[in-house]
Amino acid sequence: MEELRRVRDAASAMGYPWGSYFQLILLTGDRRGEWANAQISWLSADGTRLEIPAVHYKTGKVQVVPLSAQALRVIDAMPTPEYGPYLLSSLGGAKPISGFSRAKKRLDEVIARGGQMEPWVVHDLRRSMATHMERLGVAPHIIEVCLGHALKGIGATYRHYTYLAEKTAALQIWANELMPWNRRIEKRTWAFKPHSLNRQALPSS
Repeated sequence: MEELRRVRDAASAMGYPWGSYFQLILLTGDRRGEWANAQISWLSADGTRLEIPAVHYKTGKVQVVPLSAQALRVIDAMPTPEYGPYLLSSLGGAKPISGFSRAKKRLDEVIARGGQMEPWVVHDLRRSMATHMERLGVAPHIIEVCLGHALKGIGATYRHYTYLAEKTAALQIWANELMPWNRRIEKRTWAFKPHSLNRQALPSS
């Protein structure tokens, strides 16, 4: 948990879009590309869930990601895209974020200001969430559905329930462990100037 908190603090220091991106992966355990390509239309009408379309999800099925109160705070602190649908973007929503290796290197550099940490990869955040959820008493099959894994064996045959309520509770338990309520998330502004945008990449209307 100490290492995860260091990642959390470094991500917070990075700001939007990459800091928000890493915080949301920490809080939800989603895969790298799922938040990177997240669009405004994927948010439920009440804003409490990210609903990833089947075409954008590894299993080929819709994945519903309940958003903890802490995840909602991260999203609420993000600027509203002006030029396109993408929630995390350096181009006002016109294109999704890219340059993952550079962003991870920058994150590691921020972490290193507080001392070196063992080498790690972004996918380790999913593994760590699963490990600590089990420590916190979350049932293994709920951890699996939180991670977007298809249930196997008899579970795949007989369990057609979506476990949305259980997923919501589990991700909130995890968020409370990782990001207690005394942490403050600042409202961020766009890191680019309009004249620097590639106008050819922007929507025509």
